[in-house]
Amino acid sequence: MIIKNEKLLNLAPLPGEIEGEFRRALGRHNLHLNLLEICFMSFEENLGGKSDKQKYIRQLAKQFRFHSLHPENASLLGAHNYLFLSHIAYVFSAGDALCRKVRSNSYIKQLKNEDTPRFIAIDKGDTIAKTVALAMLASMPGGERTADQVLTRTKAIFQEPCFSVVNYYRLVRNEELHAVDLDSDKKAADVWEMLPKTEVERLYGSVPNVPTSLAASDALMCSKAWQDVAKWICRHIINDDECVLPMLERRFGKDVGARRETAARNFMKQLLLYSDRDVGDTIAKLKW
Repeated sequence: MIIKNEKLLNLAPLPGEIEGEFRRALGRHNLHLNLLEICFMSFEENLGGKSDKQKYIRQLAKQFRFHSLHPENASLLGAHNYLFLSHIAYVFSAGDALCRKVRSNSYIKQLKNEDTPRFIAIDKGDTIAKTVALAMLASMPGGERTADQVLTRTKAIFQEPCFSVVNYYRLVRNEELHAVDLDSDKKAADVWEMLPKTEVERLYGSVPNVPTSLAASDALMCSKAWQDVAKWICRHIINDDECVLPMLERRFGKDVGARRETAARNFMKQLLLYSDRDVGDTIAKLKW
């Protein structure tokens, strides 16, 4: 399929813009998480000096009009766990927003409408899986875009450490915060056992904790893994040959010499999220 539609040569927002907005959202929330963690640690330190901790918490509850709070029915550890769960839920909320933007991308929408039976066949699973399948479809050569190929490659990419970690925390969030179990055949504890822990530790410096023992490191790892997943998705939402080459020709083709190549390289790295190797391969295809 050769892109002739002028609108598809001016795609907006571009992959780098979508991914950048996602990272900024996480950065803003990370400041809030750090402040809340400081508040909790300060409270815990103060509580350590009390002879009757439950009585002290009960007095505070009354003082601040939380009359239904009885410490014997809720542990401090459980409250701490919810702090991290809340951060994880926020990260996924930002991820869901990113997925919605990706799915509304004009090139993605064209591919969805181009072959409705194929789209229905690959539109399976949770929001992340559906979005990854669409990105996989977009990045594949036109002659290989069968539903089976897309699903096979999507399944393979979910074996990568960042996707494995995001899927684990998705189940942790679902089991704790969703009224309905969305994955009755999959449990977070079982998925934790199957994580590629060696690869995850090599990538992030640690491994996720079990669902009942979350820590600040889990909130941070969830955020880092989501950033890697978001970058992969955004990098693949427009096809290199069908969209990018015509786009580069239109934007930079009239320039000459080193200036043209430098501008094209910076554009690909910053706004298309290309690696150095991707940039080199694309410049070679342009034959400037």
